[in-house]
Amino acid sequence: MAKVYASPLEAPPLSWDSRESYAASCAEYTERLADWCRNTYNGKGDLVGEVVRFQIADGYAEYMVANHSPLTLINLGLGDGYSIPEAHARGLRLTDIRKDVERERRIRAMFAEKRNAEA
Repeated sequence: MAKVYASPLEAPPLSWDSRESYAASCAEYTERLADWCRNTYNGKGDLVGEVVRFQIADGYAEYMVANHSPLTLINLGLGDGYSIPEAHARGLRLTDIRKDVERERRIRAMFAEKRNAEA
């Protein structure tokens, strides 16, 4: 059963003034949080620092893997700040998260290959 916590770091405020600036702020925040997770949990687990996303309404609930055992996730609180229902979060297993991360990696690799082939 997963444990879910709010982020110990302050997420960047949502801003539609400059989408590029907001995206850069989110990327920097995510990297700082990944470093925090690796340092706090002594880097235990190959998925520590990975982001998993769950479709909610017109956006995503995003979580970072903070620890493998017990499975610990941190709600990123980005964008609309969506979260999954508590019962859903409690039922997540490391194998579920691993499948999600691996699927996302394969999708990113596929699109990277396509961009490289077109260049």
